[in-house]
Amino acid sequence: MATLTSKEISKILSIPVERWKRWCREFLPPDPTAGRGAGLARRYSVAEGFEVHFAGFLVHSLGFSVPDAKTILADLRGWLKTKRLHPDAPPHVILSDPEMAVRRWEVFIWGANVPGEFIYEARGIISRAYVKHEEHPAVQELFLEEKNLPTTVSDQTGDKKDIFNFRILQVSIIYHAFTILVSGVMERGKS
Repeated sequence: MATLTSKEISKILSIPVERWKRWCREFLPPDPTAGRGAGLARRYSVAEGFEVHFAGFLVHSLGFSVPDAKTILADLRGWLKTKRLHPDAPPHVILSDPEMAVRRWEVFIWGANVPGEFIYEARGIISRAYVKHEEHPAVQELFLEEKNLPTTVSDQTGDKKDIFNFRILQVSIIYHAFTILVSGVMERGKS
Protein backbone atom coordinates (compact mmCIF):
# COMPACT_ATOMS: atom_id res chain seq x y z
CA MET A 1 0.00 0.00 0.00
CA ALA A 2 1.39 3.40 -1.00
CA THR A 3 1.93 5.94 1.75
CA LEU A 4 3.12 9.52 2.07
CA THR A 5 4.78 11.55 4.85
CA SER A 6 3.41 14.81 6.26
CA LYS A 7 6.02 16.76 4.35
CA GLU A 8 5.14 15.07 1.05
CA ILE A 9 1.38 15.38 1.38
CA SER A 10 1.42 18.97 2.66
CA LYS A 11 3.59 19.93 -0.33
CA ILE A 12 1.22 18.16 -2.76
CA LEU A 13 -1.82 19.94 -1.31
CA SER A 14 -0.08 23.31 -0.75
CA ILE A 15 -0.92 23.20 2.95
CA PRO A 16 1.66 24.40 5.48
CA VAL A 17 3.26 21.31 7.03
CA GLU A 18 2.59 22.46 10.61
CA ARG A 19 -1.13 22.91 9.81
CA TRP A 20 -1.19 19.44 8.23
CA LYS A 21 0.44 17.88 11.30
CA ARG A 22 -2.04 19.66 13.59
CA TRP A 23 -4.97 18.36 11.53
CA CYS A 24 -3.50 14.84 11.67
CA ARG A 25 -3.31 15.00 15.46
CA GLU A 26 -6.93 16.17 15.54
CA PHE A 27 -8.50 13.83 12.98
CA LEU A 28 -6.50 10.59 13.14
CA PRO A 29 -5.77 8.21 16.01
CA PRO A 30 -2.17 8.15 17.26
CA ASP A 31 0.30 6.27 15.07
CA PRO A 32 1.70 3.37 17.08
CA THR A 33 4.84 3.05 14.92
CA ALA A 34 5.84 6.70 14.66
CA GLY A 35 5.71 8.00 18.20
CA ARG A 36 7.73 11.05 19.10
CA GLY A 37 10.47 8.94 20.67
CA ALA A 38 10.69 6.44 17.82
CA GLY A 39 12.34 8.81 15.35
CA LEU A 40 10.11 7.66 12.49
CA ALA A 41 8.03 10.01 10.39
CA ARG A 42 4.38 9.02 10.24
CA ARG A 43 3.25 7.70 6.89
CA TYR A 44 -0.32 8.18 5.69
CA SER A 45 -2.39 5.97 3.46
CA VAL A 46 -4.31 7.69 0.68
CA ALA A 47 -7.55 7.19 2.66
CA GLU A 48 -6.06 8.73 5.81
CA GLY A 49 -4.73 11.64 3.78
CA PHE A 50 -8.12 12.19 2.19
CA GLU A 51 -9.95 12.17 5.52
CA VAL A 52 -7.50 14.64 7.08
CA HIS A 53 -7.77 16.87 4.00
CA PHE A 54 -11.59 16.62 4.00
CA ALA A 55 -11.91 17.49 7.70
CA GLY A 56 -9.23 20.17 7.42
CA PHE A 57 -11.17 21.73 4.53
CA LEU A 58 -14.27 21.85 6.74
CA VAL A 59 -12.28 23.74 9.38
CA HIS A 60 -10.10 25.99 7.25
CA SER A 61 -12.39 26.80 4.32
CA LEU A 62 -15.93 26.39 5.68
CA GLY A 63 -15.27 27.64 9.21
CA PHE A 64 -16.42 24.61 11.22
CA SER A 65 -14.85 23.87 14.58
CA VAL A 66 -12.62 20.80 14.93
CA PRO A 67 -15.29 18.87 16.91
CA ASP A 68 -17.91 19.76 14.28
CA ALA A 69 -15.57 18.64 11.46
CA LYS A 70 -15.06 15.30 13.25
CA THR A 71 -18.84 14.86 13.52
CA ILE A 72 -19.42 15.75 9.86
CA LEU A 73 -16.67 13.38 8.68
CA ALA A 74 -18.09 10.55 10.80
CA ASP A 75 -21.63 11.27 9.56
CA LEU A 76 -20.68 11.42 5.86
CA ARG A 77 -17.96 8.73 5.66
CA GLY A 78 -20.36 5.90 4.73
CA TRP A 79 -22.27 8.03 2.23
CA LEU A 80 -19.02 9.14 0.57
CA LYS A 81 -18.05 5.49 0.11
CA THR A 82 -21.42 4.60 -1.45
CA LYS A 83 -20.92 7.38 -4.01
CA ARG A 84 -17.29 6.39 -4.72
CA LEU A 85 -16.07 9.67 -3.26
CA HIS A 86 -13.67 8.10 -0.75
CA PRO A 87 -10.42 6.22 -1.42
CA ASP A 88 -11.66 3.31 0.74
CA ALA A 89 -14.88 2.85 -1.25
CA PRO A 90 -15.43 -0.89 -1.73
CA PRO A 91 -14.69 -1.93 -5.32
CA HIS A 92 -18.05 -3.68 -5.60
CA VAL A 93 -20.07 -0.45 -5.11
CA ILE A 94 -22.42 -0.12 -8.06
CA LEU A 95 -23.98 3.24 -8.80
CA SER A 96 -27.54 3.41 -10.11
CA ASP A 97 -28.17 4.66 -13.65
CA PRO A 98 -29.17 8.16 -12.45
CA GLU A 99 -26.09 8.27 -10.18
CA MET A 100 -23.87 7.35 -13.14
CA ALA A 101 -25.09 10.53 -14.89
CA VAL A 102 -24.05 12.77 -11.96
CA ARG A 103 -21.17 15.07 -12.87
CA ARG A 104 -20.56 16.34 -9.33
CA TRP A 105 -21.98 16.02 -5.84
CA GLU A 106 -22.53 18.83 -3.36
CA VAL A 107 -23.73 18.45 0.21
CA PHE A 108 -25.73 21.06 2.05
CA ILE A 109 -24.77 20.98 5.72
CA TRP A 110 -27.51 22.46 7.89
CA GLY A 111 -26.98 23.32 11.52
CA ALA A 112 -29.56 21.50 13.62
CA ASN A 113 -31.37 23.03 16.56
CA VAL A 114 -28.96 21.18 18.90
CA PRO A 115 -25.35 22.48 18.88
CA GLY A 116 -22.87 20.09 17.29
CA GLU A 117 -25.51 18.19 15.29
CA PHE A 118 -26.15 18.49 11.58
CA ILE A 119 -28.65 17.59 8.88
CA TYR A 120 -27.41 16.84 5.37
CA GLU A 121 -28.92 17.08 1.92
CA ALA A 122 -27.02 16.07 -1.19
CA ARG A 123 -27.40 17.16 -4.77
CA GLY A 124 -25.94 15.26 -7.67
CA ILE A 125 -25.64 17.76 -10.50
CA ILE A 126 -26.40 16.08 -13.83
CA SER A 127 -26.46 19.11 -16.10
CA ARG A 128 -26.28 22.87 -15.95
CA ALA A 129 -27.32 25.15 -18.80
CA TYR A 130 -27.48 28.89 -19.23
CA VAL A 131 -30.89 29.94 -20.54
CA LYS A 132 -33.04 33.02 -20.89
CA HIS A 133 -36.11 33.37 -18.71
CA GLU A 134 -38.38 36.24 -19.66
CA GLU A 135 -35.41 37.94 -21.37
CA HIS A 136 -33.21 37.58 -18.27
CA PRO A 137 -30.16 35.31 -18.08
CA ALA A 138 -30.82 32.28 -15.90
CA VAL A 139 -29.32 28.91 -15.02
CA GLN A 140 -31.22 25.66 -15.42
CA GLU A 141 -29.95 22.66 -13.46
CA LEU A 142 -30.95 19.03 -13.50
CA PHE A 143 -29.98 17.20 -10.33
CA LEU A 144 -30.66 14.22 -8.09
CA GLU A 145 -31.55 15.06 -4.53
CA GLU A 146 -31.00 12.97 -1.43
CA LYS A 147 -32.63 14.54 1.60
CA ASN A 148 -32.05 12.03 4.37
CA LEU A 149 -28.35 11.31 4.47
CA PRO A 150 -27.21 9.28 7.49
CA THR A 151 -26.58 11.42 10.52
CA THR A 152 -25.98 11.16 14.24
CA VAL A 153 -28.72 13.67 15.02
CA SER A 154 -30.40 12.94 18.32
CA ASP A 155 -34.11 12.28 18.77
CA GLN A 156 -34.64 15.74 20.21
CA THR A 157 -33.41 17.35 16.98
CA GLY A 158 -35.64 15.45 14.60
CA ASP A 159 -35.51 17.12 11.21
CA LYS A 160 -35.49 20.67 12.54
CA LYS A 161 -32.79 22.52 10.70
CA ASP A 162 -31.71 26.09 11.20
CA ILE A 163 -32.61 27.51 7.78
CA PHE A 164 -30.20 30.41 8.25
CA ASN A 165 -27.23 28.21 9.17
CA PHE A 166 -26.00 26.09 6.27
CA ARG A 167 -22.91 25.63 4.17
CA ILE A 168 -22.39 23.90 0.84
CA LEU A 169 -19.61 21.36 0.55
CA GLN A 170 -18.43 20.63 -3.00
CA VAL A 171 -17.63 16.98 -2.27
CA SER A 172 -16.76 15.84 -5.80
CA ILE A 173 -14.37 18.72 -6.34
CA ILE A 174 -12.56 18.05 -3.06
CA TYR A 175 -12.30 14.32 -3.73
CA HIS A 176 -11.23 14.53 -7.38
CA ALA A 177 -8.69 17.32 -6.79
CA PHE A 178 -7.17 15.30 -3.94
CA THR A 179 -6.98 12.07 -5.92
CA ILE A 180 -5.52 13.78 -9.00
CA LEU A 181 -2.80 15.51 -6.98
CA VAL A 182 -1.93 12.43 -4.93
CA SER A 183 -2.06 9.95 -7.81
CA GLY A 184 0.28 12.15 -9.85
CA VAL A 185 2.87 12.04 -7.08
CA MET A 186 2.35 8.31 -6.52
CA GLU A 187 2.89 7.62 -10.24
CA ARG A 188 6.09 9.68 -10.28
CA GLY A 189 7.27 7.76 -7.21
CA LYS A 190 6.92 4.43 -9.04
CA SER A 191 9.20 5.42 -11.91
